Amino acid sequence: MNVEEETCGNDENQIDPITPSPLRRRATSMKVSSSGREFYCHGQAIDQIIDEYANADKDSSKTWTRMFVERFLIDKSWYFPGKDKTNGPQLSKAYAYYEHFALARYLSHDVSATADHKFIRAAPGESSVPTELYSPFFTRESTLGEFGIGVGLYFTMLRLLSIVLVLAGLINIPNILYYSSTEYSDQDAIDVFAKGSAICTLEEWTVCTDCSTEGLVIGSEQAKRYAESSDTIFALRNLCPRPELTQAMVHFSSLITLLVIFWLLGLYEKQREVIFDEGKQTAQDYSVLVKNPPPGAYDPEKWRVFFSQFTEKQVTSVSVLLNNHKLVRKLIYRRVLRKKLEEYIPRDLDLDEEDLVREQVSMFLKDQEGEKRGFFSLLCACTFIPILRCFGYFLPPDVLVDRFYHLKEEIKDLLKEKYDVVKVFVTFETEGGQRNALDALKASKVVTMFNLTDQMPPSTIFEGRVLHVDEPPEPDTVRYLDLHVGIITRYVKYFTTLLLTIGIVIGCGFLVQLTRRDLGSEYSAYLTTAFNSIIPLIVKLLLQLENHPDESKLQQSLYLKVTFFRWV
Repeated sequence: MNVEEETCGNDENQIDPITPSPLRRRATSMKVSSSGREFYCHGQAIDQIIDEYANADKDSSKTWTRMFVERFLIDKSWYFPGKDKTNGPQLSKAYAYYEHFALARYLSHDVSATADHKFIRAAPGESSVPTELYSPFFTRESTLGEFGIGVGLYFTMLRLLSIVLVLAGLINIPNILYYSSTEYSDQDAIDVFAKGSAICTLEEWTVCTDCSTEGLVIGSEQAKRYAESSDTIFALRNLCPRPELTQAMVHFSSLITLLVIFWLLGLYEKQREVIFDEGKQTAQDYSVLVKNPPPGAYDPEKWRVFFSQFTEKQVTSVSVLLNNHKLVRKLIYRRVLRKKLEEYIPRDLDLDEEDLVREQVSMFLKDQEGEKRGFFSLLCACTFIPILRCFGYFLPPDVLVDRFYHLKEEIKDLLKEKYDVVKVFVTFETEGGQRNALDALKASKVVTMFNLTDQMPPSTIFEGRVLHVDEPPEPDTVRYLDLHVGIITRYVKYFTTLLLTIGIVIGCGFLVQLTRRDLGSEYSAYLTTAFNSIIPLIVKLLLQLENHPDESKLQQSLYLKVTFFRWV
């Protein structure tokens, strides 16, 4: 039997026998929306769907980059070296997949346009009704809630803040006119973009009796403001007039105005959040998350019966999550290896036939030996590719085959292990069921931590345990591979990376200060700009050491560290 079926269908289709049943759908299939239901496709059926998109899309519905590539570059070997490669990638299919599965699209038929012209976002790969790409210029603000509450609020506040900053600029026009006039200083020597600022160009050398030039580096910005003649030290002094009460009142009024507006924006943001939340219903609005289930509570039916007491209608679904992250990672990596192997073997070849696969790979390697290689290809083969192969990139097909079948045996061994329950997601038919469950199972952290069953009603105890129940994050933000990590381990890793970040900030600050002292402010500015570009990348690498239950927690950690660096 082939590992992946070559058909499309619903959940009951046959699937990979090596994959455990709770993970089979996620590991071996692609979900395509069709007529409001989830439709799963496997193998060549996915290619057929993408083929239809590639052939049926009109120029008016394509991105301009896709049209340019398909018209002028797709047949150029210098742009697409693999255009003649057997079973190799195809740019037309890649662009079709990118536009229909990766980019956001909305339902373009008439019933999708609501009274406020809010277009409903289509599921990735929607094929039952016409869809179009969202316009980057003409998409309405009311539609942005389709991308999530955070996205809608971000662009709403971005628009309002731009208006606020324009207003602040208008309030400061009197000061801008004053500082740009000759009454303050000579503006001819100032850069055009700096005119209107408080830069002073009227200076004179004056004797400074209590100044010292010791410790000043020759050529630095500080040293340029001092001069020494015999035993006399001169300092460069500004002659521009000090700000008067008029300028101070303008600054003060703009500050007060901004504070009041930001307070009002906070109230407005909360109202917009409610509007976006009510306009976009997700599984989060109907679900609860059990954070401390009994390790052996595998049966979803028991969970269904327990939570049915909190709703007048049914419990729609129960998802029991296990601490099988090692198995899931192996399955993901096996999937990656499989997709890479498909570039070197015929599509209809069964990967369960190990001898045939190895024979096809050997034939491919022999054919590849006779091909001529360009200078750039030989250069990369001798320099970058050996280094990247140490990290699992650009592996040759014979190595892929060895890893694929070795990994298959590892997965079989992991399937024999027993895994504990770490989290449980329960979804109700109505929002009322969710609220009733959250209210009835509300307990303090002390009660749940020490399992004080005598402090809770007997009907809320599940198999002798006080459950810690909370509202779950959005389904597409859950980091399933990190849910097994305990809170103590999470915080230890979090503070470890935070200390590393603080150390990096101290080191960067020391280097900037040293550069400013020895080379001047110009070079220190260049170094600061370089650090601002590099440090976020380093912080993202450090975040690989952390474990977070959802993407929002990960983004909060990233934001805190990057903001701390740039603020310091």
